[in-house]
Amino acid sequence: MINKASGQEYRTYIERTVLRPLDLRNTYWPATGEQTPRGYEFGSSGGLVSTPKDLNTFWEGLFDGRLLPGWAVRRMTGDTTDVGGRDVYPRGSRYGYGVASIPLSCGGAYWGHGGDLPGNSVAGGHATTGRGNVTVYTTTWAAEGDRLRHLQAAVDAALCAKR
Repeated sequence: MINKASGQEYRTYIERTVLRPLDLRNTYWPATGEQTPRGYEFGSSGGLVSTPKDLNTFWEGLFDGRLLPGWAVRRMTGDTTDVGGRDVYPRGSRYGYGVASIPLSCGGAYWGHGGDLPGNSVAGGHATTGRGNVTVYTTTWAAEGDRLRHLQAAVDAALCAKR
């Protein structure tokens, strides 16, 4: 879809419109020999290698208007569907355009997205209450059931910590 809409190969487009503007120096497309053993063979769906710091910078850049105009972010987070209690979403969660909101115990919510590849789970997002960004990453198992609830509790604890 990126190729068709922009006329550019998706890697070039993402480097030009996301990685460079946010100065994500530790986010990259893995070399061919790096792909198979680590599970990065998924192209545009999970193909980037990054760090928690760069992922937090991404979320900050998305929500502070450096990647998209304000109207687009408002649309992503305003036109939502209730998904609470289904799949990986706790009660009170909503899903918009590419991002989900998960309520925080201290009020507000964090907006983000997660994903799983064989042997890895990653999730990250941005808190609406100005509490910051958070990225969680696990290896060797998918985040589901009690494991997912523990990860979500860790995110909540990090964002709701007394300052």
